[in-house]
Amino acid sequence: MVWVNLLPWRAERLKSQGQRWLLAIVGLMLMLLTASVPLRGQQMVNQQSVKLIEQLKQAQQSAKQRLKQLTSLETEREALRHSAANQLRRRETLKRWSLFLHNLTEAMPDTLWLTGLTKSQQSLTVSGICQCISDLDAFRQRLQEMALIGQVKIGPLSRSKEGQMLFHLLASLTLENSADE
Repeated sequence: MVWVNLLPWRAERLKSQGQRWLLAIVGLMLMLLTASVPLRGQQMVNQQSVKLIEQLKQAQQSAKQRLKQLTSLETEREALRHSAANQLRRRETLKRWSLFLHNLTEAMPDTLWLTGLTKSQQSLTVSGICQCISDLDAFRQRLQEMALIGQVKIGPLSRSKEGQMLFHLLASLTLENSADE
């Protein structure tokens, strides 16, 4: 019997099988790597999309808050504008009444004195003392010609112990002035 040494042949075959396996593993790794690159890229795109969506949500929430602030400021501005308009109307009304009172003193005869002025929303009551009825009638006519006054009626008349006439005049206010109050 001849002894044949198969060890080198086996070693060669094992080496060749190892190279094939190594080549197969390297090929498989390359395929996995090639397949994972697009997946990794897609994962990165997905992460960027998620970040972008979060940023958009934050921007939208910030825009909503700004809109609420803007609406609040707009409401406050309208309230201030309304308040300023009211103050301007009041100021104009006070100017007219100031002018009225100035003209009232000029319209009074020398023998007529006022003891009271009472104003309601639609009327003005003037009380006073005078010497004669002609002074009262002249005052009533002058009062009726004034800007804020409509019709003037003579109210109750009486005489004091000293002989002076106590009077009350009831004057209606014009509509534009009674609405200001």
